[in-house]
Amino acid sequence: MDDTSRISAEGGVGAAQADIKRLRPDFLREHGIPALIGLFAVIVVTAIMMAYSEYFVRDHLIFFYLLPVAGIAMIFSSTPAVVTSIIAVFGAAFFLFPPIFSFQVDERLQVVELFMFAVLAFIASKASSRLLR
Repeated sequence: MDDTSRISAEGGVGAAQADIKRLRPDFLREHGIPALIGLFAVIVVTAIMMAYSEYFVRDHLIFFYLLPVAGIAMIFSSTPAVVTSIIAVFGAAFFLFPPIFSFQVDERLQVVELFMFAVLAFIASKASSRLLR
């Protein structure tokens, strides 16, 4: 038995957990901070859309959220982009679809639009992150 297997066998579960912690990337650096940047990007896009909502048809503004989702996917990875897309879906339901400032969506077509946006944002985040590889 070589030294590394003897050490792992002697150390038991504690040694294996220490090895896993050393191999695992820093979760906050890899996913947490990019997800917070995605949250901030969604907030900025929402603020811009709310400020200029009188110039746009509010029903189809959800697709502006693809900009921060694709940007986060290209800069960081697909995991923070998926989190950003989930935040965007909840933001659109809360701020864009009537009744405003409620997560209740009255029209079935808008529920379908939210679902299709979530699927499209997931696909775009995966494609954008693979583009950089």
